This record gives sequence, C-alpha cells and structure tokens, in this order.
Amino acid sequence: MNNQKIHFRHVMLWEFKQGNSAIATAQKLCSVYGEGVISDRAVRNWFVKFRSGDMTLKDEPRMGRPSDFDDDVAKDGSSF
Repeated sequence: MNNQKIHFRHVMLWEFKQGNSAIATAQKLCSVYGEGVISDRAVRNWFVKFRSGDMTLKDEPRMGRPSDFDDDVAKDGSSF
C-alpha cells in the first residue's frame, strides 16, 4: 500500500474520532493535497467502516480477477 493512501487513512480516522463529518474531511484533504485527491464517497465509505467499530486501515481482500497492471511502469511513465 502506498504511503499517501495510509496517510490519508490515518487522517480520516483522526477526523472521525474528532467528530468531524466525512464531507468536511474530504474537503480538508482536497484543500491541502489538491482537488480530486480523494472523493467524498471514499471518505464516507471509510467513515461507515469506522462507525461499525472497524478501525483497521488495511485494504480488505476483494473478489474478482487480480489486476495485471504494473504500477511501477505507470509511475515512471514508460510505455507498454
């Protein structure tokens, strides 16, 4: 998991524990890190998870076919 993702999740957990709304948290993250860095929906999904008592910050396993996409190629801009 990349460092920015985990950092955002820590910030979201902090904001949740402070009693702030998901929308306000998304707006704060976008104002600090750039517009569109995270969606309102993504923050709301994390807040639902926190509200249920699950405070883990790891990705949950997903159903479906694993991705064949190479993140390293995308990062350095190399063509396929």
